[in-house]
Amino acid sequence: MKMLLPAAEFGTTGLAGWISDNIIQIMLLIIVAVLLGLASNGKVPKFVTVLGLSVGALAFLVLSLDNGKLGKELGVFVFGLFVQA
Repeated sequence: MKMLLPAAEFGTTGLAGWISDNIIQIMLLIIVAVLLGLASNGKVPKFVTVLGLSVGALAFLVLSLDNGKLGKELGVFVFGLFVQA
């Protein structure tokens, strides 16, 4: 009996690659689903506040763990917003 399809290799690289390629869409879908669920209870302002604080905390964590030049570039950008050259 001849196989028509090649044998598939199972692993997590396909799934991990798909998640990393679509992380923004996945996060937006999760946020929209949670907002729809909370909208029926009238708790949207609390969710938006918690979401904003969580994003701020994650941004701080990323910048504090960064050992490259991301923090310096961000500092130069923010400084450039307030000081004209």
